[in-house]
Parts: sequence; structure tokens; C-alpha cells
Amino acid sequence: YQDIDFQQAREILDREKDSVLLDVREEAEFITGHPIEAELLPLSTLSPATAAEVIPSKDSPTLVYCRSGVRSRQAAEKLGWHAEYGIERMCRDAYRWQSMNPDGYGD
Repeated sequence: YQDIDFQQAREILDREKDSVLLDVREEAEFITGHPIEAELLPLSTLSPATAAEVIPSKDSPTLVYCRSGVRSRQAAEKLGWHAEYGIERMCRDAYRWQSMNPDGYGD
């Protein structure tokens, strides 16, 4: 996987129609606010099977984020070990997403 910033993530989501933005925080965190494109898949429930439910194909660009970057790294590594997904990790970008994209952040 590779780390990307908010701008790179935004470009991928805008350009790649089958891209997926995975929020690997817990549901209680997710409901307090998240990017409107985000799919909730908590790290605690992440497995190849649960990932396959929300990632359309192994060719789908998949972006993973959390609050501070720790869980997104763990999720990217976990998915990378079990599948050939094109994983890109947004490092510490939950807060940045909200501040830089207020119209695209909902609850």
C-alpha cells in the first residue's frame, strides 16, 4: 500500500467511479461525522470476506482512513496480506477531510 494525502484521495474518488473509501473507525465514531462517500468497515470486523462485501473488485481503487492513521495502516496491511487490492492509505486524514471538505462531510 502507499500513503496518500487528502488531495490525492479526492482526485482518485472523483476520477475512479468504482473507487471505495473505507472508514475503519468504529460505528460510534462514524456516526459523529464521516466523508459522504465513506463505507463503514470497522477494523474490528475487517476480514477478506467483509472487505469483499464493500469493495466491488480487486481492481477497485480502495482508500482506507481512520482518525489518526493507526487503524488505517493496520487495515491496509491486513487487506494487503489477504488480497491483491490496490490499497491506498490516507494518513491522519479524517480531521483534514472534515476541515478541507466541509460540504462533503456528513453524519
